[in-house]
Amino acid sequence: MATAAVALDVGLAKPGHYALNPDADPPDVADAEAAVRLVGVAGGVAVVAVAGWLLAVGTALAIVEGAPPSVTITPMAAARDLAIAEVGA
Repeated sequence: MATAAVALDVGLAKPGHYALNPDADPPDVADAEAAVRLVGVAGGVAVVAVAGWLLAVGTALAIVEGAPPSVTITPMAAARDLAIAEVGA
């Protein structure tokens, strides 16, 4: 919340509890719309990062297990294999 307040140059406060970016003006409708876009972009970046991580883990598991290069490792298969390896099943 503090990061968004600074990124959008708005002040957020809950009297008696906190004041984030107190020198800035309070948010208006345009700031709220910008906040929704900011959170959407951040969510998209997080999804792409996790998909890339799962792809990397799947590739690493395939290499360690000696899978032929033609085998396609999907992110879900990588997550399943990682979960099975952690459980020890």
